[in-house]
Amino acid sequence: MTALPFHSVNQDTGDRVGFIIECFRTSFPFVIRNFFVTYLPNAGLLSKALSWVLIKSHRVRFTRNMRSPRRVKRPKAGIPGSVHGLSPYVYETLPNDRYTRYFELAPGQWNEPIRGVLRMIPMDELEDYEAVSYVWGDQKSRIIIDCNGSSISVGVNLALLLRRMRLLEGTRRLWVDALCIDQSNKHERSVQVRHMGYIYEHALRGVFWLGDEDEQTAEAFSLLQELAQMVQLVDARTGYSEVAHTLTAQEMQQRRLPDLRDERWNPFWKLLLDQWFMRTWILQEACLTPHAIMQRGSFTIEWTKFVRLIAYMVSSQAVRNDFAASTLVHFCLWVDYGLDLLETLQLARGRFCTEPLDRVFSILGLAKHQPTHLSSGSFVDTSELQTVDYDEPTSELYRRVARVYLLQGDLRPLGLASNNVIGNVKGLPSWVPDWTAWNWNTPIYYSLKHLVPEGEPVRFALANRTPVLSQDGKQLTVYGALHDQVVAVGRHVRLRGISPREFGLIYLESWRCLAFKHLNLAVVRTSDVVDAFARLLVFDHSLTRFQRWTHAETYFRYLDAVRNTNHRVDGRQVLYFDDNQLDIRNFAVYVKGCVTYRTFFITASGYLGLGPFTVRVGDQIAQFDGGWTPFVLRSVGKGCHEIVGESYIQGLMKGEKDFTAVNQEIHLV
Repeated sequence: MTALPFHSVNQDTGDRVGFIIECFRTSFPFVIRNFFVTYLPNAGLLSKALSWVLIKSHRVRFTRNMRSPRRVKRPKAGIPGSVHGLSPYVYETLPNDRYTRYFELAPGQWNEPIRGVLRMIPMDELEDYEAVSYVWGDQKSRIIIDCNGSSISVGVNLALLLRRMRLLEGTRRLWVDALCIDQSNKHERSVQVRHMGYIYEHALRGVFWLGDEDEQTAEAFSLLQELAQMVQLVDARTGYSEVAHTLTAQEMQQRRLPDLRDERWNPFWKLLLDQWFMRTWILQEACLTPHAIMQRGSFTIEWTKFVRLIAYMVSSQAVRNDFAASTLVHFCLWVDYGLDLLETLQLARGRFCTEPLDRVFSILGLAKHQPTHLSSGSFVDTSELQTVDYDEPTSELYRRVARVYLLQGDLRPLGLASNNVIGNVKGLPSWVPDWTAWNWNTPIYYSLKHLVPEGEPVRFALANRTPVLSQDGKQLTVYGALHDQVVAVGRHVRLRGISPREFGLIYLESWRCLAFKHLNLAVVRTSDVVDAFARLLVFDHSLTRFQRWTHAETYFRYLDAVRNTNHRVDGRQVLYFDDNQLDIRNFAVYVKGCVTYRTFFITASGYLGLGPFTVRVGDQIAQFDGGWTPFVLRSVGKGCHEIVGESYIQGLMKGEKDFTAVNQEIHLV
């Protein structure tokens, strides 16, 4: 290697450092170290600083004077900048609780600053406006807009929305929560949130904004429009009904649509994963707005068409039913059939929400007209829950929701408290659902309607006594029977990344082996154990309408299927079934819904059960007066228990055992 001449190093410090970096990039480290020692003063100090300089060098532009390094300025993509030189806008107090504001968006070119006027108006005089639904997004980057001649800062996503919606001529009347509500005034927020259901319900049109377009947006919306036309043809041929028909592969081919595994569908899947679909507030906004469009950049589609085509694709198993977009569409289709507040809260779990209070407040507009059927001819009065107060502690609001139902004899909140261990609200009693906890599985209560011909699961009625709350509001006394104990717990299924083969051959089979190990086979026949185990995995759903196989035989055929499958999508193992394996396919669907995020356990009396993943050996099994499922409880001393969660126990779900002789007070904390 040719030695570098000393005179190439300028005496200026900045040039020295730049030269050092160049040497490092073109020479071996030992040459550089020797160069430091031979030629440069303060070599030790520079050597220590070298690693730091190298890390930062790709972001630093070296100048002749290195005393003030400058970061490379990259051009910002996106929308034009803010307006300047205006005083901050000060919100005028609304005259009373029946007033609101709307934003009159002024016309303008794309590059011109955003201007508009906020106007106050009585709620019943608000007409010809569009209600906007969007994701607030990152609020650190702000754009200043001109509002009434003053300045208001808005998020980048809202600024993009306003530029896209702005007309070249004429104003546009909008209701946008970030502008029309004084977000710094908690009292005003509390009042306006109560009216949001009314605002979206009476809007001329809703605009569901998914953000600005990218290079894949045109392709995604082209597929949407093609699918929407295909669905319209199917509806015209078969007759429109609320329940979507199944789209066949032949219909897809006739429309020259690519195979669902083709990469040309990637923009479509990306669209369905947009964070807008994950918002909690969107449940109310999407269901109550009578006419709406879904918009991304300059591309739009009617919301009703989108709902219809997604419903078709879910029914055809072309789109997973656990996509955020799929669950939203399912909710929109069924909300008119009487979902009450508690059911809506459960469906909203896992959606994005900035404030824990909004888990409840965001759906009040949906639930207020949907009373809960407690029994024949009676309802749960939820009028107490229509109060919105952003000064209320989150824990107190969640207690209030639970109290309203429990003290009127509806014990569903106890089952919905199963996942509290992963919630974010501290200090809640175990009997109060934490609505910030992720919705990992469908509550067992909602999976039992097939067990009774009339459609309503068996309620364990002992003395028909409603729960009692202590004076401090912390202890709930329920009436029931503590009748069994957990003696064995199976291997807990990992939350993510499990292949069908691993799930069936490692987890399910280990559970079956555990059952044989703990049950007395001299008393219980082997065939009975396998049949009970297979029925437990599917919550005793009937499979006979598909094939003549028993549950036990179908279970072993399912194991053969997962053992022999070689189908892969994106490197992941997936299951495919032909028309001769309908029973196995439906068995697999039921198993996924019933077993996911639950743990297998065995009781001292020899019952097999599925319960929360937090079940431990020594936990007790209880039946509550008026409850639909057995519960797993954990003793915490002084005669009190914590709720671990609801459970499914094979052989107890149809009222096979009478507990009327055992009626005791059970104190829950």
